Amino acid sequence: MDKAEIKTLSFCAYLGPLWLIGLLGEGKTSRRLRFHLNQGACLFIFEMLAALAVVIVSALVGLIPAVGGIMSAVISWVGGAAVFGCALWLTVCGMLGVYNEKTEKLPIVGGFSVIPY
Repeated sequence: MDKAEIKTLSFCAYLGPLWLIGLLGEGKTSRRLRFHLNQGACLFIFEMLAALAVVIVSALVGLIPAVGGIMSAVISWVGGAAVFGCALWLTVCGMLGVYNEKTEKLPIVGGFSVIPY
C-alpha cells in the first residue's frame, strides 16, 4: 500500500461510517492508518451516542404538560446544533492531522480505543 492510499483511507476514516472501508480493506498493514481508523471509529460512536442522548432528553422533556412541546423543540434544535458543531470540529481536527501527517489524538474522544493500533 503506498502513501497516497494510506492518506486517502485516513481521510475517509473521519467521514462517518466510511472508516469501515479502511478497516475491511488494507487497515491491517499500516500503523498510521489503524490510528486514524480508531480515531474515526471513536468519533462515529461519539456522534451516534450524543445524537441519541439529545433525542432521548428531547422526548422526555416533551412529556411535560403545557410547555413540553416548545422546550422539546428548543432542546432538539440546540442539542442537534451542538452535536453537529462538535462533530464537525473533531472531523476537521482529524483531517488536519492526516494532512499534516501527524498522529495526535482527537480532543474528547481520542483517549478511547476500539481498534488496536
